[in-house]
Amino acid sequence: EAKIQLSKLYLEAKNIVLECGIPLKVIHPMAGIGEIEHADVIVDGIFGNGLNRPLSEQYVKIIENINKLNKRIYAIDIPSGMRAEGEIDDVILRCNATLAFQYPKLSFFQREAFEFLGKWECLSIGIPSILFKNEPSNQFLIDPKFIQSIFKIRKPHSHKGTFGSALLIGGSIGMAGAIILSAKTSLKIGAGKCTIMSISENREICQVSIPEASFKIMDSRIEDFSRYTIGIGPGLGKGTEVKDLLSTVVNDSSKPIVIDADALNLLAENDGLFSTIPQDSILTPHTGEFQTLFGNYNTDFQRFTAQLREAKERSIFIILKGRYTTIACPDGTFYFNSTGNPGMATGGSGDVLTGVITGLLAQGYSASEASILGVYLHGLSGDIATKSKGEMSLTASDIISKIPQAINGIKKNTK
Repeated sequence: EAKIQLSKLYLEAKNIVLECGIPLKVIHPMAGIGEIEHADVIVDGIFGNGLNRPLSEQYVKIIENINKLNKRIYAIDIPSGMRAEGEIDDVILRCNATLAFQYPKLSFFQREAFEFLGKWECLSIGIPSILFKNEPSNQFLIDPKFIQSIFKIRKPHSHKGTFGSALLIGGSIGMAGAIILSAKTSLKIGAGKCTIMSISENREICQVSIPEASFKIMDSRIEDFSRYTIGIGPGLGKGTEVKDLLSTVVNDSSKPIVIDADALNLLAENDGLFSTIPQDSILTPHTGEFQTLFGNYNTDFQRFTAQLREAKERSIFIILKGRYTTIACPDGTFYFNSTGNPGMATGGSGDVLTGVITGLLAQGYSASEASILGVYLHGLSGDIATKSKGEMSLTASDIISKIPQAINGIKKNTK
């Protein structure tokens, strides 16, 4: 230990541990694996977040050997071998938990990092938040305080016209449930009025399932789409009539529309139509749909880079659904959502998100606000539902049922 340069803060922390009666030994990684293999718990402090290049061959061997020990490992700030930004390398210390200082690192939100991070949480080390606010950044984490700053409290003399008219378009043969979920959600999130546009075969099931919504038969020739806030795609199908309908919706709409599911796949087949979608429209692909639209990428870091580039070049919002749903904005800002859980990986969950965002747009939220508030409320509703349903049993309808509780929680803390 005498050969190791120890800081004053380290010595203070060491004394605290020893006073708690916990035996502690400092081992330099170059000392070899001999002493390390006798430890019950390993606290990883080999590298911090300043690492900006791949590991040398010597450190690659050290980390590989420690990983083979199958010990409980806790990382200080970030697992050694992982860079705070950039691609996730192959050789990283595999930790049971990571205790990050103050804020998470960009790499934490990449799926390739999960196996190395373990469970992670952020610990305050006393850095004033004002210092971070003054630092320029285009990357943000959506948290409750941020949500409260954009949430709108309703005025006492409002009426249903105040909160807009949502039009949800979709539902092919056998897929009525998708558009029903979206329409239910748009009303539950607060849209003043909701209309379902679907095939004639779905009229009865839609009107029985949602008596609060009106119904229109799917036909691109008879409708003035400009008077609605539109969400299109859930269960839409890919026939010729549907392609014509999407083209009419895109060309007739002067305000942002929400595009999901089958409508995304149709856009991918027609680049001319893709280039004419209204400015600030919101696309909500999962990873497979994203790759159909924008090409194949091997890692989340590559997808995030492409997501932001496409959003800026096309002047649209791209919401890439996942464990940490990301939002790329046309102004170059990039958001990571902090709510949601694996139970939401279930059929219909994406249809619910389409309804949430369309309903918020109808109420007058900007495309940016609707995207940010939408993904947060969607995830929060799923988190609340999971407490009683569990992750394995969660359904899209469970998510919808908890939207009021999620909204009330935000409202209670909004001034």
